Amino acid sequence: MDISIFDILRVGSTELKFCDLLKLKEIVEFSFKYEGYDGIIVTHGSNTVEESAYFLHLTLDTNLPVVFTSSMRPINAFDSDAWNNFYHACIVAADETSKSKGVLIVNNYKIYSARYFMKKYTLNVDSFEGPPIGSINGHHRIIYHMEITKKHTANSMFAKINITNLDTVEILYSYLGMGDIPNTWLDPHLTQGIVVAGMGR
Repeated sequence: MDISIFDILRVGSTELKFCDLLKLKEIVEFSFKYEGYDGIIVTHGSNTVEESAYFLHLTLDTNLPVVFTSSMRPINAFDSDAWNNFYHACIVAADETSKSKGVLIVNNYKIYSARYFMKKYTLNVDSFEGPPIGSINGHHRIIYHMEITKKHTANSMFAKINITNLDTVEILYSYLGMGDIPNTWLDPHLTQGIVVAGMGR
């Protein structure tokens, strides 16, 4: 297995912006189309890995494996899960059976689809929920046991659109005693839409 490493961006995952995801999408597609890579691994902070992975799951124009991985414990900690997760991500990205499955996330011996993935805990190495679609066994072999039937990547309606910028859409959660909506959210030059996650009926 030949591996090339590129340092695209070094920021905390909570500092990422949508323009960074557009840049990542462009780099991944260029790498597949013009540089002949068979698979790509994205190392990513765990706090927003589900958002970045799902964005690419819907917008990438490829059927080749794209695998995100993160770690729950710092790489310099004696019990860090970083190297193990990275090694397993390499195995998954290089495997023929990982093609046409959309964007995958590998953590703690489990393979998730970006569509059904959510971080639940802050330090536990088994911090993610959602049905794993596969796993890596003790012999470092991949076993897939679930198919993704929803359209994704090259078959997604978004993959054929030339996305150059994204509108700003805020999410407003309703809760007991909530305050006023910020004025910037009501300015059509700053915000193009608001999703309201409301209460009951």
